[in-house]
Amino acid sequence: MTKRRRREVAVAALVVVAPALLCAAPALADPYVVRLGDTLTSIAVHAHTSVTDLVARNHLSDPNRLAEGQVIDVPAAVARPAAGGLHRTGGSAPGSDVSAAVALVRTALAGAKGAGAKGAGAKGAGVKGAGAKGAGAVVPTTPASCPPTTPADAIAGLAQPLPKPAITMTVRPGDTVLRIAHRFKVKAADFVAVNRLSDPNRLRAGTVLLVPTRGLPAGITTSYPAVILATPERLALVPVFDAAAAEFSVPADLLKADAWIESAWHDSACSDVGAIGIGQLMPETATWLARDMMGQPTLDPTKPVDNIRMSARMLRWLLDSTQGNLTVTLESYYQGLRSVVNDQPTPTAVAYAVLVQSARARFA
Repeated sequence: MTKRRRREVAVAALVVVAPALLCAAPALADPYVVRLGDTLTSIAVHAHTSVTDLVARNHLSDPNRLAEGQVIDVPAAVARPAAGGLHRTGGSAPGSDVSAAVALVRTALAGAKGAGAKGAGAKGAGVKGAGAKGAGAVVPTTPASCPPTTPADAIAGLAQPLPKPAITMTVRPGDTVLRIAHRFKVKAADFVAVNRLSDPNRLRAGTVLLVPTRGLPAGITTSYPAVILATPERLALVPVFDAAAAEFSVPADLLKADAWIESAWHDSACSDVGAIGIGQLMPETATWLARDMMGQPTLDPTKPVDNIRMSARMLRWLLDSTQGNLTVTLESYYQGLRSVVNDQPTPTAVAYAVLVQSARARFA
């Protein structure tokens, strides 16, 4: 694993904000990790909000300057209206620890300024490529070193046909399972099963529930991030994550949360240092995992199924190497095991581990 350095960068964003707009930030928020090439405008589009809202939420004194690795608050994913009065699923905030995680990341990055916030990989002890480059839940700028991908790569190995985007509905006063099933032309038994309703005779008005759609993966809930529920290619990854987690005996919610923080489940994600795919694996790490740890040297980290399986194997190896210490495992996934053991985790790696553990609630 080569050494990697998270460097502070100036990110151009031509934004003019009136002082009166610097008001108190709304409480309900998700964390967003700034990547190379981001601007407040691009982040606002990604988060379905405005630049002025981001400035207000984060008390930004200079909205024209962001730093790579900086964590900012964006609006928590919520159900958004779509055609016909239905709602594209959004999900709730990812657990009560999100605010603490964001605060920790900010503190860590502030402390790391000037120190370089090194993220050394782990070479030695017979182990090559013991860390995976951390990435926020966005698609970073693609450097020339990244392997090319095609639309076919995004669905390689996935079950066909792809599932339809998930849809939610909000329970109205007087609603019953039978009435809802009739309204959406679905089977009542399917509606009960998809939403895991322990008592289908008791529905609370205002509750957001899933409407069964073609191919909706088992275990999906409304807490999943909106972009996953709205994107067939990402919805189709759910059973892939579940299978890989079972194959290598790692918690499925952990594998999904780690991949969410790394890449937002985006198969073509490639970091500024060349980390690849959904699990943001460095090329040498992927080679080591495929050849030495899995005995399948032809595995391709640009293919979603292969990348997820390699990421699961990486987590299993780290869990075994740390005697099941989840915190050290996640710090090492980001920074490299040898570096964490010999040099201690960087503040950014510590915060990364907190973010992943906070995100697990979305995928439970």
